Amino acid sequence: MKNIFLILLSTVLACSFRPEGLKTGDLLFCGYPEVQDEGTAAGAIAAAVGNIIHVAILEVDGDEVWVIDATMKRGVDRHPLDTLIADFTKEDGQKPTLVVKRLKEGFSQQFIDRAKTFLGQPYDYYFKAGNGKMYCSELVQECYRSPDGKYLFDSKPMNFKDSSGEYPSYWVNLYKELGEPVPQGEPGTNPQDLSDSPLLEEVHISLIPMSRYPENQKVRKPAVAGTFYPASAKEVKSMLSPWLHPSADGPAPQAVIVPHAGYVFSGEVAASAFNRIPRGHAYKRIFLIGPSHRVGFPGASVDTLSAFAETPLGKVPIDVSLGQELIRKGFTCLSQAHDREHCLEVQLPFLQMLYADVPPIVPIIIGTERPAVLKQIAGILEPYFTPENLFVISSDFSHYPSYEDAKASDLYLADTITSGGVEEFMKALAYIRKMDFVGEDTAACGACAIEVLLSLMDAQGRNSFVAEHVMYRNSGDSPYGDKDRVVGYNAIVFNRLEKQDEHLFHFSEAEKKSMLATARSSIHSALGLDFDGDDTPVGILKEKGYGVFVTLHLNGRLRGCIGRFTSPSTLHSTIREMARSAAFSDPRFPSLSRGEAPRIDIEISVLSPLKKISSIDEFKLGRDGIYMIKGGHHGTFLPQVAEETGWTTEEFLGHCARDKAGIGYYGWKDADLYTYQTEIVKE
Repeated sequence: MKNIFLILLSTVLACSFRPEGLKTGDLLFCGYPEVQDEGTAAGAIAAAVGNIIHVAILEVDGDEVWVIDATMKRGVDRHPLDTLIADFTKEDGQKPTLVVKRLKEGFSQQFIDRAKTFLGQPYDYYFKAGNGKMYCSELVQECYRSPDGKYLFDSKPMNFKDSSGEYPSYWVNLYKELGEPVPQGEPGTNPQDLSDSPLLEEVHISLIPMSRYPENQKVRKPAVAGTFYPASAKEVKSMLSPWLHPSADGPAPQAVIVPHAGYVFSGEVAASAFNRIPRGHAYKRIFLIGPSHRVGFPGASVDTLSAFAETPLGKVPIDVSLGQELIRKGFTCLSQAHDREHCLEVQLPFLQMLYADVPPIVPIIIGTERPAVLKQIAGILEPYFTPENLFVISSDFSHYPSYEDAKASDLYLADTITSGGVEEFMKALAYIRKMDFVGEDTAACGACAIEVLLSLMDAQGRNSFVAEHVMYRNSGDSPYGDKDRVVGYNAIVFNRLEKQDEHLFHFSEAEKKSMLATARSSIHSALGLDFDGDDTPVGILKEKGYGVFVTLHLNGRLRGCIGRFTSPSTLHSTIREMARSAAFSDPRFPSLSRGEAPRIDIEISVLSPLKKISSIDEFKLGRDGIYMIKGGHHGTFLPQVAEETGWTTEEFLGHCARDKAGIGYYGWKDADLYTYQTEIVKE
C-alpha cells in the first residue's frame, strides 16, 4: 500500500478528535497490520482482499467529526468518529490502523445527502446489489456518483478466496447459514479496491488524540456548578452535610431513583436515597443513567471522551474501558449528549460526600423513548446489573402541573414503580396522560432511564427485588418555588432480596465425592490407568432418571463436554457414560490421552427436568440453561456459560442457536425453547 498516509492511533484511554484539515466527504479506511484469524469477518476480508477491511464516509459538522458507514453491528448508521474507533478496537485494546483519502476532484454535497437516505438499512451479508441492504464499500459506491448518475468507483468481480485459493472458514460458515452460495466472481466492490482507486489522493493530516490527564487525559469540567448547585467546595459541603447521614449497616442498594433539579428544590430528596448506601460500602463501579435534555438521538451514549468528571469537590474517575466495551455492544459516544448535560453531574457531589474515593462511574445518557430500543439498552446492561455495581437512575417526575395535581401524578407513578414492572409502568404513564392534568408536560422526564431499570429487574425476576419509596417533595415545598407550576421529585431505593436456597438436590458431601470419583474412575479405566479413589455409588447416585452433563477442563480451557437431559439408568451409570463421552467422543476435541487424564478438572452438572417456555421473558440469564429445537436441529448451553462469557440474554441465545443448534443467530426466535437448572459438582 504505497503512498498512503497511515494514521496510527496511540493507545489512550479514550480518543477524541479535532477536525482541523478534515473535510466532509473524506473517506476513512480501517484495517489491521497483522494477519487476522480467518474464522472472523475481519480476518476473512483481509485474507481475500487485503488489510483494508472497512471504509466510512466522514462528515465534519462544526467541531464534531461524524461517520456514515455500514457495519454488521449497526447497519447503515451515522455516529461520531469515536464510536467507529471503539467498534474497531479489539478486546485486547489494539486499535485499528486508519487511512484517510480524498477525491482529487468532483466532490458534491449530494454524496452525503444520498448517504443519509440509506440510514437504517440493514447490513448486506449477501453482498448483492439492489437488495435493500448495504455493505460498507457498496454504500460508498452508491453515493459517490457523477452528475449523470454514473458510479465514480466501478464494480469488479468479487473475490472471497485466500491466497491458497480456498475460502476462509468464516465465509464457508456464513453462506452455509444463509443458505446461499459464496458470490465468488459476482460484480461488487471492497474497501481495499476503493483505497487503491486513482481518483483518490492521500491526505496529509493528523487526527489529534485528546490530551491525557494529567498530561493528556481529558477532564469533563462541571457544566452547572453555580446554578444547580454551589460553585465552591465549602458551599457544597455546607449545603449537603445536614442532609447526608449514611446508614451504618443494612443492605447495599442495587439501584436508586433520584431527582436532578437544583439542590434548593430536590437536594434533600436525592440525599434520602443516597443515605441508604451503608457507610464504607465498596461498589466496583457506579452506573449513572439519565435522559438527554439537549439532543435527541436513537440509543444510549456513554462518555468515553473523558477520563474524569470534575465538580467543586474534585475529580471522579470514569471507567472508559467499560464504556468502550458498551460501545462495541451497541452504545454510541456523542459528546453533545454529555458536555452540558446536568442530570448526571448533579449526582456526583452526593457520591463525593459519601466516599473518600468514589468508585469509577459509567455515565450513560439516553436519547430516545422508543420501548424496543430501551429494551435493547437494558439487554446490553444486564451483565453488569449485579450486586457489585450501583445503578443511579436520574429522573424528576411531573413537570409544571399544580401542587396537588403533581402529588397525585407523582405518588401514583412512584407506587407503580415500587410494585410493578415495565408493562405496569408504561400503563401508568398512559393513564396519567389520560388524566390530562393542567400544565403537565411529562409525568417523568427520565421515564426512559426508569424503563431501562425496570427492564433489568424484570429480566432478573421482579420478585428478586424489593423497592422502597423513601421520600417525596415537589418544588412547591421549597421556599424558592410556587404552588401553581411545580416539578415533582421522588426518591426510590431498590434492594435485592436475599437469595433463596437455590440448591436443586442438596447433595451430601459423600454424594459429591462419589460423583467425582465415578467420573474420574470411568475415564481412567478406559485408558488403563490406576485409580485409587472410591467410586461406590451412594445415596442419590443409586436413583434413576437424572440428566447429566460432564465437562472437562485442562489448564483452565474446555477439553470436552457431553451430556443428556434424561436417562433410564442410575445417576452413577449416567455419570460414568457421560464422563467417557466427554473424554473420548466430543467431536470438537481429540480423544483424551493418558498423559492428560490425571491433569483434567471435572465438573458435573445434574439437571432439573426440562420446562418448555412460551416467552423468553421466562428465561433468566445465569440461572437457566437453554435447550432449543427447530426442525431436525437442536442445541443447548448450560447456565454457567452465561457467567463464563459475559454475554447478554440475546447473545447467549444467538450463540446457542448459531454455534450449537446450527439454525442461525436468530433461529431461536421461532424454535421450541426449554429451560432447565443445574446443580454443579466440581473439583
